[in-house]
Amino acid sequence: MSFFRKPTIDPAQNWSTFILGFVYAAIIAASFYFAYEVRFDFLVPENFQLERLRVLPMVVGLKLVALVASLQLGSMVAYFSIPDLLKLVWAMSGASLVMYLPWLIGAGHFTLPRGMLLTDLMLCLGGLCAARLGTRLYRERISPHRKGPSQPQQRIVIVGAGDAGASLAREFISAPARGFLPVLFLDDNPAKHGKLIHGVRVHGRPESITDAKDLGELAKVVIAMPSAPTRRVREIVHLFTELGLKVETLPSIEELASGRVKASRIRPVEVQDLLGRDAVNLDSATILKNIEGRVVMVTGAGGSIGSELCRQIAALNPKRLLMLEQAEGALFNTEQEINELGLGAISVALVGDIL
Repeated sequence: MSFFRKPTIDPAQNWSTFILGFVYAAIIAASFYFAYEVRFDFLVPENFQLERLRVLPMVVGLKLVALVASLQLGSMVAYFSIPDLLKLVWAMSGASLVMYLPWLIGAGHFTLPRGMLLTDLMLCLGGLCAARLGTRLYRERISPHRKGPSQPQQRIVIVGAGDAGASLAREFISAPARGFLPVLFLDDNPAKHGKLIHGVRVHGRPESITDAKDLGELAKVVIAMPSAPTRRVREIVHLFTELGLKVETLPSIEELASGRVKASRIRPVEVQDLLGRDAVNLDSATILKNIEGRVVMVTGAGGSIGSELCRQIAALNPKRLLMLEQAEGALFNTEQEINELGLGAISVALVGDIL
């Protein structure tokens, strides 16, 4: 029996990498060629024309090596973001620095026009970024519509022009299949009024929605302020409910920070969102000391408070968690939740009456 398996080669993946390399090479070559034209005002002297053609293959090879080293030749073209942009900048800047080295070491026979090198860097970066962005725009905006008639998008207003609101708008704009179209932002911060976020205007405070024009028929209002005071959330919910609009909200800041849910997972406003209770800071170290390695029983484990206690206690590594509940169905739900957390081995479900 052999412990070594011959690596499998995916022809489709190799072909796509070859196509991507060819496109990159074409952009690099075109940028280098036109950099000479720009440098000499489209009247390139004959000796520089010969130099351009002589150096062109080496420049293309150098920059392709830089792209491979920065892991850009094997990346998915349609997913272009800030990290990819930074890698492109570093790769092309490094290649341009290598091309500038003859000037630094005084090798006059191998020097290229310095103005051309800077122009080549700008043109090459612009061309590569344009190709990546164009592919991403095609995937997000054009390709979904070519697959067939799309469902009409629901027009929504987002309350909160911070990170959560911007993330929500980006999710919906980049994925039209979700069926939501942000048409307006509302925010309490006057410094944001009149600005654009992903092309969507920040109109003003939530109370100013009656002054907004050309909104069309709104499907709902989404409150994207996970850390806002509950009193303010209550005021906003009351405001839009009075206007006859459906109000939904994002998950809590704890859920977003833990990564359990995404910002695009909106839900109806619940009672606990409006209670206005102050947060209680728990002494986690003392709680852990009293629970870790011990047998803990939770009575009423099927209720809302009891089930939450079970989830939190199970995460503190008790020796055994005894879950006591007289309602068998509710206890079953709690037991399933504990099992999904991978903590079922330490839990015991007990059906019974505490009396």
